Amino acid sequence: MSIFQERRVQTSIGPIGFAGPSASSRIKGIISGIASTKEDLESRLCEVRKGALQLTLNPESRKPMFKDKSRLTIRIVMDQALSKHLRKRLAEKAHEGIEIEAELPFKGERSTKLVLVYLSYNDPSRKLDQHQLADLYRKAVGYYKEASSTRAKLTTILSEARRKGYSFVTFNGPEYISVLGANSIRAEALPALLSDVYKEYDIISAYRVVTAPENTITIAVKEGEVVGMSILERDSIPHNGGEISIAEVTDGMVRPGHNGNNLYLATTSQLIANAELPADGIIFGEATFTHEAVPRAFAALGADFRGILERHLHINGRLTDFAVMQFGQEQLIRELALAIRN
Repeated sequence: MSIFQERRVQTSIGPIGFAGPSASSRIKGIISGIASTKEDLESRLCEVRKGALQLTLNPESRKPMFKDKSRLTIRIVMDQALSKHLRKRLAEKAHEGIEIEAELPFKGERSTKLVLVYLSYNDPSRKLDQHQLADLYRKAVGYYKEASSTRAKLTTILSEARRKGYSFVTFNGPEYISVLGANSIRAEALPALLSDVYKEYDIISAYRVVTAPENTITIAVKEGEVVGMSILERDSIPHNGGEISIAEVTDGMVRPGHNGNNLYLATTSQLIANAELPADGIIFGEATFTHEAVPRAFAALGADFRGILERHLHINGRLTDFAVMQFGQEQLIRELALAIRN
């Protein structure tokens, strides 16, 4: 059975088990299961090639779900030992245009020696040249120059935000109604804000995101209004009689008029410090290069740079590039949580 299904993808982390149409003319998804042999990997590559082939055809010759698409982004979980084989196979068929954009190692006893790999195919109109890629890598390096000093000032940054009248509330999806009621916030405030900022969400799908039992949300509030937000989306893959977790820090925003107060850094630090993080799995984020407060915050919070997603998503009407960044320094996260809670 093909992994490609005509089911709209409306979460940032994407579906596990199929790939479907998503915002910004993309097909995205995560192939279920774990590739532990070369044969497993080849079967997954075959599926990715089928999708890439559709995007090379004239639009009128494509299957319906591919007609207006120009980017394929598929993630696979595989044994780390297969990484060299995967790179060799893609190099042998470089003319097909399928590339590795990022590779994230899993953490924990159950998931050690596994990696999450981003595979992509981009229409030539969505490709960066080598100079553009080099510029982005230089930017990524620059985000770490002030990371440690920013992290050292985090408690001061939070105290200053609170002095200005901002408060921060972290909750899980099922607590949505009670938390907003306790803070005198209208129930529709978050879905309306999410669907307004992120055009891929309609009001129904936005409501599902903020109430999903597996998601954790941190909001910044001032005078009864939600002015900032960061969300941790979770999913899992069965493995060795248990599960390994995939968690993404996503859908962050600061309402216009409240910029310059380090609110994105504040909400995301609260989110990571207070969320129940998986022992087996990965925690990552896709940070736009357009709004540099996001990758700078991730760097300050200990995230490692893992790769670049080319022309990944529309921001303010323009296709933009994203850095894939992974939170993996357990000791640092524990220290962060202790500092914030004190």
